[in-house]
Amino acid sequence: NVTSKDVIIEKSNSIETLSEETLDQYQNESTNSPPMAVGRFDYLTQSYYMHVAQSFIPAKEILTKVEIKIGRNDSAIEDLTVAIRNDLTGNNLFEKNIDPAEVDTQNFSWLEVDIDNMFVDVGETYYLVVYTENITGNWYMWASNNDSASYPYGEAWISMDNGSTWGNKSKAKNYNPKPRSLSKLDDTNISIDLCFRTYGRDSTTFDIQFALFGKNLTTTFTNIGDVNATAVHFKVNVVGGVFNKIDEKTEAIYLPPLNPEGEIEAYTEFFGFGMVNITAEIHASNAPIVTKTARGFVFFSYIFVFQEISI
Repeated sequence: NVTSKDVIIEKSNSIETLSEETLDQYQNESTNSPPMAVGRFDYLTQSYYMHVAQSFIPAKEILTKVEIKIGRNDSAIEDLTVAIRNDLTGNNLFEKNIDPAEVDTQNFSWLEVDIDNMFVDVGETYYLVVYTENITGNWYMWASNNDSASYPYGEAWISMDNGSTWGNKSKAKNYNPKPRSLSKLDDTNISIDLCFRTYGRDSTTFDIQFALFGKNLTTTFTNIGDVNATAVHFKVNVVGGVFNKIDEKTEAIYLPPLNPEGEIEAYTEFFGFGMVNITAEIHASNAPIVTKTARGFVFFSYIFVFQEISI
């Protein structure tokens, strides 16, 4: 039980929150296909401004890390950007700039990119996008494979115009339809997948309930998912009353893992009279934010909760 006078102040990073991280989606082979250029690639009299992406469908709700098998030209001097999108021409949901010194020269190796618990929709298509500054001599090479069975839930995508338009050279695969605005570069049966790995873990979620009547406010947070919740952060606000004299908050970080069906009871103390608004919020390192609001009436240190507004 946690009250407004008993707040846990330890930081959530004082415990391990990635112990359940596992390999999710992957394609490791690079034996049957030449690599794909990323950056400015000059061929004969033509210059191409290459962005490259691999689509994938996560089976874990939280994306924690990606790896790509990549190398660089010895003249590459600009950062390599690794991003995650749910639309090839949309905004980056995640991005990280990699110093070229972290990428092997004239050789391929696995580059690891950590992600701070990105929540994704299982079964939906996402894109692992890689690009860099398009200046002369600055380019990287992402290892690939042209075996259509190597990764059945996605494929490589290419942009030759700095990310403005995208296409691919892959035959149809067993995954979600491509956006209508994206056309293929050609109609050949060449299927290309890039060398990549994604890592993730399962998420959980919470239920919030207010006690309908009592001295002070009792809020019960329940883990209604199937896995432990880690580094749980919750808060409760009670504001209002005559002349807005009531403004009380309970906020804490609950460090022990909260088991499925486990509960946390938070008590918010106050004193006053009149109508109040109640807001409760909870999230964890492996659970998205859940919020619930209600209206109540305060009589000195007692409260009657009579209307839930939303959850």
